[in-house]
Amino acid sequence: GGAVGGLALFVVFFLALGGGKLFSGSSPSGDGAFSVSPASAFLASGDTVTLVPSGGDAGEEDGFLNIRWVSQNPEVGRIGAPGTVIGGGAGSTTVMAILERDTARISVEVRPGPPARLTLVPPSLRLTPGEGGRLEVSVTDAQDNLILDPGLEWSSNAPEVAEVDAGGLVRARTPGVAVIRAETADVWNQVTVEVGASRENAPPSQPPGISCADPVMDELDRLESAMDDPNASQQELRAGALACWNRGAALSDSERAYAAWLIGLNTVSLEGCSQDAIRWLDRAVRLEPESDAYKVARAACGGGTG
Repeated sequence: GGAVGGLALFVVFFLALGGGKLFSGSSPSGDGAFSVSPASAFLASGDTVTLVPSGGDAGEEDGFLNIRWVSQNPEVGRIGAPGTVIGGGAGSTTVMAILERDTARISVEVRPGPPARLTLVPPSLRLTPGEGGRLEVSVTDAQDNLILDPGLEWSSNAPEVAEVDAGGLVRARTPGVAVIRAETADVWNQVTVEVGASRENAPPSQPPGISCADPVMDELDRLESAMDDPNASQQELRAGALACWNRGAALSDSERAYAAWLIGLNTVSLEGCSQDAIRWLDRAVRLEPESDAYKVARAACGGGTG
């Protein structure tokens, strides 16, 4: 009777609207359903993956030209050509393929790409025999993603003058000059170590075992306040800020921006507006673009990040 007729009208009305389906990248049961493969993707920063649609109400291949591709986090995975995702910052995002009333969701994980830059702090050491100094290292890919376990190899060209262990701790042996080198893949950097004859004539050395105490924000505040002390070692302050930066994912974006800013300021004091200094100040602005202090520091080295 009337109930059956009403149900029939509802079904006709629902089908006329197209149904409206929402599912993951792999197709649900039933032939002809709109889907995208692969349903999930893992790629390195800078790499691309192509998502291939199939099925759906459009039926014809030309119908896929109407697909709208959306990334929920373009900083991690952005859409290039239709159906192409380009890995950016390390992390995860969801890409949606929207065709009329159908939506397929594809999970995308981006890991850091191959090493592109290796930074050593301080840029040089002056020690006396028996003294030690630790080199803090930061390895990033081309997108400035921090690589937490880069597999570093350390070497000294004159171990009789100064030797280095697997953690970057340099130990002075006899007077002379040694070059300490750190490398991974095709990326390397090096520092010069001068070993003086006596403690009386040697400048202050980099203390071993610099670390970043908790809470991190308080430690960064302490480092910033110490910059006003004319007797403070800017090499040590920079190494302390880098130790905080190297805590990686344990830090918030705000903490990482603060650390990058301090590294950049101390690098400017030591080296002027070098490429390394500008790179650190750029990182601070990108991580916390609303900070006027970070923008001013970057502008002082000639322009901004855009």
